Amino acid sequence: SFSSAISAVRNYESLAKRHTEFFNAGFLVIKPSTEKLVEMLDFSSTFLSEKGGDQAAINGFYKDKIAPLDHTRVATNANVWRDNHASWDLRKIHSFHMTRDM
Repeated sequence: SFSSAISAVRNYESLAKRHTEFFNAGFLVIKPSTEKLVEMLDFSSTFLSEKGGDQAAINGFYKDKIAPLDHTRVATNANVWRDNHASWDLRKIHSFHMTRDM
């Protein structure tokens, strides 16, 4: 059985109009134990990120431990909505994640 550390929505590349293998840390809430936080900080001190920021480091730390959430319901990226809203049911969307001007 699949045992994940976190559940998250996969990141969406607006220009390519596709989801990536990374999850989006912009709509993520975690509450790690003190021990897990120390592990994360240790990991991030040696993790090289091309773009900087926390998203790549968090993705690296939780690699292969992420259960993807349904992006048509939770943290629906506004750009995904703009690009592919015809197949979505507005009554089921729980939350939007704004990433840039629409």
